[in-house]
Amino acid sequence: MIKGVTVLNLLILLSLLLVPALVIITANNVAEIASSIKLDNTTQSLNNGKFTLSSVLTIRNPGPFNAEAGVTASVKGSQGTPISVTAPQLNVKAGSPLQRIPVSVEIDLSKVSEEDARRFASRSENFTIEVSANIGIPPITSLTVEATSQVTWLPPIHNFTFGQPIIRGMTPTQINVEVPFSFDNQSPFFTVNGEGLISVSNSTGQQVGGGTLTISAQPLTKWSDSAKITISPPTNLRDLLLKDSTLRYRADANFSLSGLPIATQLTKNIVLNWGAPIKTPQITTNLTPVNSTHTKVIATLSFKNNNKYLTIIGSITPKLFDASGNTWVGNTQQVQAAPGESPSLNFSVIVPNSQLISTSIKVVLGIETQLGSVDLEVGSIG
Repeated sequence: MIKGVTVLNLLILLSLLLVPALVIITANNVAEIASSIKLDNTTQSLNNGKFTLSSVLTIRNPGPFNAEAGVTASVKGSQGTPISVTAPQLNVKAGSPLQRIPVSVEIDLSKVSEEDARRFASRSENFTIEVSANIGIPPITSLTVEATSQVTWLPPIHNFTFGQPIIRGMTPTQINVEVPFSFDNQSPFFTVNGEGLISVSNSTGQQVGGGTLTISAQPLTKWSDSAKITISPPTNLRDLLLKDSTLRYRADANFSLSGLPIATQLTKNIVLNWGAPIKTPQITTNLTPVNSTHTKVIATLSFKNNNKYLTIIGSITPKLFDASGNTWVGNTQQVQAAPGESPSLNFSVIVPNSQLISTSIKVVLGIETQLGSVDLEVGSIG
């Protein structure tokens, strides 16, 4: 009986000694597994509008016990919401060599928020892929450990620039403007193709012009091109012909890009420095008797074409008006003045002497150009 009790006590003593040792060995085993967990070879890819981050989880169990590992992978951007994927439960055998487990997380770009989509289009973004592994040797102990790896999303439309517009020419109904655009496609795998629609509005918000632009930018290239835009000139013909002015417009460019469900919009104020095609017209008059009843009014007109882009083409006809409504018309002169030229034109009108003596006569020029026609009072006689 005493011998039986002694054996029982010995067994109890051994169990009291072995259980703590077993717990310690198990905990060390789990800790060694946890320290072996890493993420390597993290890559990114884009296919059919889906952005995939892939990595390789490495894990090793040096033993002496078999273990289980539940793995959850997630990815989050600098400002985005985490996306989680749960991997299958893993059985990690004791004494197993280093295991390499593929882990991938997919982001469907067509389902991200509009704010995130616009950010992805134009700004770099740091994506962090996180793996959380719950390692356990049931029923004794378990431990949760995390491993992370980071990749940088490079935007396909970086530094989209709306350049300074340049006037390339004019017709009677439109101003032809060239607007340069450029951006850097920093993406290593994304080809940017699309169409841009540009609308131009005046200061009152009325649409007065527009144009289109085709985009095609290969990965890792700088793209630049110019859009041809037409703008209707101001309707105040007198000011357009005679006054230097600053023409102000707003251009809104909307771009739709194939393969990337993201629309890009740019807005820029267009400022065009308009020079008067007939600037500071000056006229001098001299009277020369024709006979005892009539006098010839000889006039000389000078002006400067201060417009950098437009050759003014047309004709100018002198007209004299008195207070009674009488009109005398002189000879018409053709005019063609290139930008920067200062032509001088001579005119003559024959007027009855009686009209010159009795009343003041207004001198008016009938100006007809490719922009339109206008009567311009330039002085008086008498």
